Amino acid sequence: MAANKLRIFSTTLLMAATMGLASCSEVEANLPKEKGESPILNLTDIKNNDLQKIYDALVSAGTSNSERVLNNVLTKIACSKFGSFYSEGENVGLKEAAADDAKMTSFLSAHSFYENDKEKVKDVAAHIEETIAKHFWDVVKNSSYQERNKFYEEKFVQAERADLYEIELSSFHEPTLLDGNKSYRDVQEYFSADYLNVYREYIEDHVLENAMRKLLIEQY
Repeated sequence: MAANKLRIFSTTLLMAATMGLASCSEVEANLPKEKGESPILNLTDIKNNDLQKIYDALVSAGTSNSERVLNNVLTKIACSKFGSFYSEGENVGLKEAAADDAKMTSFLSAHSFYENDKEKVKDVAAHIEETIAKHFWDVVKNSSYQERNKFYEEKFVQAERADLYEIELSSFHEPTLLDGNKSYRDVQEYFSADYLNVYREYIEDHVLENAMRKLLIEQY
């Protein structure tokens, strides 16, 4: 059901860009013929020297590539509509706008979706923060980062650094006993600093893209 809703929604959005999304048995997005026959290299008698061949390799139906292209398109549309969660340069993000009224004005002027409603911005930011908190609560409950029923932030950081994430953290939260009465709302108690900032790169890769796409689909 969710997959069908995603395809229908995606089709509507992408028609304006002269691309239509099709069913699982067809190519996800079609390249216009006049564009597909354009050469890539300024050479003659070269096999597969046209955009269509490369395009087909990237967007073949039923492959991980086609799913990746679709996901990337939806993520970009979501960030354009709702704004990025984190600020980038002079572009104010949802997180900062929701916490700073001075930044809120700039954010609202750039995103008509909110109709100058500050509370709406705060609601969207809170929704995304809740999604992130639930993800990190799953991290806390992951036995890979536990010992004697205690969560070790250091174990988590070591694992992510091994995956080449740059986490600037010199000290860690003391090993904390898992409490059955706690929930994702208490997740900060298991980390030594503001995890939204410390683990930004990890969050962008593992949480935000899915969260933004889900938020986009929920609006339609």
